[in-house]
Parts: sequence; structure tokens; C-alpha cells
Amino acid sequence: MPKEKVVVPPQLKYITGGRLNMVVLRANKEVSRIDTSSNLFLGDRSIVKHDTMDRVSFLPCAVFKVTLDFKKEQLCLLETSNRETTDWVLMSCMGNNAFYDKTTQRLLLRQCAVCLQTN
Repeated sequence: MPKEKVVVPPQLKYITGGRLNMVVLRANKEVSRIDTSSNLFLGDRSIVKHDTMDRVSFLPCAVFKVTLDFKKEQLCLLETSNRETTDWVLMSCMGNNAFYDKTTQRLLLRQCAVCLQTN
């Protein structure tokens, strides 16, 4: 999906944009990738829990991977990084913490975690 404007609280104003990299379906030990080149994944019954008039909510087995871009480079944690600064970060969000707002046409992700590895 293309880079989108990201809405963040005031304390996170250093984030300028982001993009959905992939949606992964985790079933037991198997992992499969859901196509996100269009919004068709919003109707995929393997990851959609509820689809109402104004919202799509997702099952916990769906994992959203997004990249957030920063206004300027941020310092990296020395213990977990092999470089000193970065201007982006990869985040992960479980499906039960995500929903798609049909009114604003936005994917909302809550309680995201920083991914320390990109596998």
C-alpha cells in the first residue's frame, strides 16, 4: 500500500507517515501472507471478525506489519541495533488491537510493538 499520513498524539509528532507492509495470518505454527495491494483484505473472512456499517474488526490471528517514518533521524538502542540512528521503524500489531474505520477510511492500530528483526 502507498505511504499514508499518520495521525498520532502530540507526544509522537516526530512521526511523519507510514505504510502497511503486510498482513500475516497466523494459524498454529503456520504463517501465510494476506495480499494488501488493494483493500480486498478488508473482506477476507480468514482475518475479519466483524464487518459492520462503519467498522471492520479483525481476529487475533491477523498480524499487521507497518513502517513508520520519522521527521528526522532518531537514536537507536545500542543493545538491539547495529546502527546509531534511523529515520523509520517497523511496527507490529495483533488483529484484536486493530480496526478499519469505514467513515474515515483509515486503518487504526493500537498497542503496536517495535519489531527488532525483519524476517
